[in-house]
Amino acid sequence: MIKKILIVICFIPMFTLAQKKNKATVNSIELKNALDSFSYAIGIDISNQLSNQGIKELNLVTLAQAFNDAFKGNTKLLSNEQSGSVIQQKFQELSQKKTQEPKSGDIGSVIQDFEQNDVEGKPVNIKSFRGKYVLIDFWASWCGPCRGENPNVLNAYKKYKNKNFTVLGISLDKSKEPWVEAINHDGLTWAHVSDLKGWSNTVAQQFGISSIPQNFLIDPNGVIIGKNLRGPDLDAKLESILK
Repeated sequence: MIKKILIVICFIPMFTLAQKKNKATVNSIELKNALDSFSYAIGIDISNQLSNQGIKELNLVTLAQAFNDAFKGNTKLLSNEQSGSVIQQKFQELSQKKTQEPKSGDIGSVIQDFEQNDVEGKPVNIKSFRGKYVLIDFWASWCGPCRGENPNVLNAYKKYKNKNFTVLGISLDKSKEPWVEAINHDGLTWAHVSDLKGWSNTVAQQFGISSIPQNFLIDPNGVIIGKNLRGPDLDAKLESILK
């Protein structure tokens, strides 16, 4: 019982440090300082063990979560060696899982919710498209390659719009007039939104857009299943899923 109290007391400053770091990766010296007090209570120098395995930098939040998982609901008094081994195993499992999980914007990840106004100033939320395949298309009226790709997107839209597919255009324009003029000139009859902040468009920043045209194809559940699909590649992808 005394050992468990010591573990909890020693763990509090480490978890506080993890929260302050806000999921940041810290260097090995800073980590070792946190782990030294932590490992003192369980009688094992985990930092040295992990270092021997070639792990030089660790995420404190992941390690804190590993500690929590290791002792959650555990009423059995473990030996020092067993405690260290359990925490070490939990940390490695969590680290591997985080590495395998797709990042936001990657194929396989679920897009974050967003909302912007359409050309009439009415808010459009991406959630309203759930249940459909959606091509989220980042473009701008002043972007030559974007305007050159618009006919391909238009052809795909006409071909598959009756097969549970649509397009959502997100413009990086700064002025409404050229944006609306380009939509009408190119015959883009799907939904269009923009906050008219150019490269500072909040949705573009959310997706990490640094060049256009760019697009993301999402499935009815909001999962990204394709990105930067242009010309025949877009048609081939849609053909494969919308037979």
